[in-house]
Amino acid sequence: MLYIILVPVIHAQNHEDFKMPVPEEQARKTVEDLINKIPMTASKKDSAIEIFSEFFNNMETYRTDGNKELIQYIEKVRDDKMKSLLKNDEQYVTYTKFLLGLKAQREKMGKPIGPKGQDGPGNQGRPGGNQPPSGNFGNERNEGF
Repeated sequence: MLYIILVPVIHAQNHEDFKMPVPEEQARKTVEDLINKIPMTASKKDSAIEIFSEFFNNMETYRTDGNKELIQYIEKVRDDKMKSLLKNDEQYVTYTKFLLGLKAQREKMGKPIGPKGQDGPGNQGRPGGNQPPSGNFGNERNEGF
């Protein structure tokens, strides 16, 4: 009986100790992983870190609002900036594949992907879960995470 009581308590404590890295750390790690796929000069690397820092700051600020269209817009802004930073379309395709890999990793770990309560495990196929945005963001494809 004691085991039944302690397991949820220990599990809850482990989750309380977990802290999301600050946006700048997330950006630096993401770009470090990205440069393994796409070589970048030091200045492009710094620019990419700035782009992802802005992205992660915005995600931290607006993710809990539940506005999926806003999140997709934030992703589009990040992707547009990265597209202008990268040398050619081939690098941009590699970048989008990199983001899809990150998304798959997060889904595998069971972390929600989009606005709180809309994406993530258990919401696929339900109203509000994994639905395309109803807004028009320039008819461009957005494959951010």
